[in-house]
Amino acid sequence: SLSEIEIREQIFSNYNRNNRPVIDSSNNVVLKYGLEINSLVYFNQKSENIELTMKNTLSWTDQYLTWTLEDNSPNYITTTIENVWQPDLELYNAATKPKLYDKNPLIKIYYDGTIEYTRHLSYSFACKLNLIDFPFDKQTCTMLFGSWKYPKKILDIVLFNSHDNFTNFSVSPHFSHNEWKIENIMVTHKDYEYKCCPGDLWPNSEFSITLKRNPHKYNILIVMSIFIAVSSLFINIINIFIYNRTYILVFIPLTLIWLQIHTSSKIPVVEYATKLEQIIISCFLTTMCSLFESGIMYSLLTNY
Repeated sequence: SLSEIEIREQIFSNYNRNNRPVIDSSNNVVLKYGLEINSLVYFNQKSENIELTMKNTLSWTDQYLTWTLEDNSPNYITTTIENVWQPDLELYNAATKPKLYDKNPLIKIYYDGTIEYTRHLSYSFACKLNLIDFPFDKQTCTMLFGSWKYPKKILDIVLFNSHDNFTNFSVSPHFSHNEWKIENIMVTHKDYEYKCCPGDLWPNSEFSITLKRNPHKYNILIVMSIFIAVSSLFINIINIFIYNRTYILVFIPLTLIWLQIHTSSKIPVVEYATKLEQIIISCFLTTMCSLFESGIMYSLLTNY
């Protein structure tokens, strides 16, 4: 039986990591991969950008890295990823270069040439927001994966299926975030033909993540705005000849203006009013009506 040292000498003696790992050059390399969401690093809503840490599992077959499995021989060995040919898998809508946490990642090479590569990294990508129902909103962010270099006839990128040992898309049971909760995940796969390369198909996978916001902090703002508006109505019950009540009503709308500025600093500029803005505007108009009613009534009655 071969020892691990002998296996390494056997399979890497004439190995070239620059060559595609297929004996017949007309065949393609099939890359299977899946994602697991571990944590949400940040969700910058002003710039509509999100960053997630993930576990990315890849599996492909290298036909040059095989050996005969015998008694007492290991069925797999480990080595660094730099020693073997690597498939090209990229996030098309990435905002920055992915951050790889393990600087010297290891892979498993099985006796039949199957390679398993698990890496932990963070992806930062654009996420267009729909804020009509803010702060009771749900946001769906998508990640589009594919290859920049190889079409399907060279590298076929597919998802893990139910017969594999890995899942194509999942959420870690340890995922937790104060403001956002992952409500749903979905993945779709499709081959595209681009105008640059007629006749070539490029496999793409779209991972969709639906996040639901925790509105607790904004519920407090809503309660405060309504309380301020109701307070302005009760101030009008004060005797009309007490002019101080009008002065008090002048400062109440300023509080609502500050709340609106505070809310606007949390979200990007949009061309429509969010639900929270509609509530604040309604409360602001209520306080302004109370102010004008108090001033007009005081002026008319005192002059009369």
